[in-house]
Amino acid sequence: MLMLLTLKVDPDRVSAICQDLIRFGHVRKVLEVTGEFDVFALVEAKSVKDFRDFLEERVSKLPGVRRTETYLVLEEWK
Repeated sequence: MLMLLTLKVDPDRVSAICQDLIRFGHVRKVLEVTGEFDVFALVEAKSVKDFRDFLEERVSKLPGVRRTETYLVLEEWK
């Protein structure tokens, strides 16, 4: 299953968080963006539990992560 994970982070931690995310096996792609969020990550997980564990054990422990939102990908078109 694929999820789009959006992150609001401390401004001085954007690059470091992006670098941390690309090292995680669950992460397919990391994008630094403008707007309400600072980072988008395309995440692949085997199950909801697998994703929850990844979110709780890895992402939420990164210094500077203020907030996350997750969107389940229903279909990938391109």
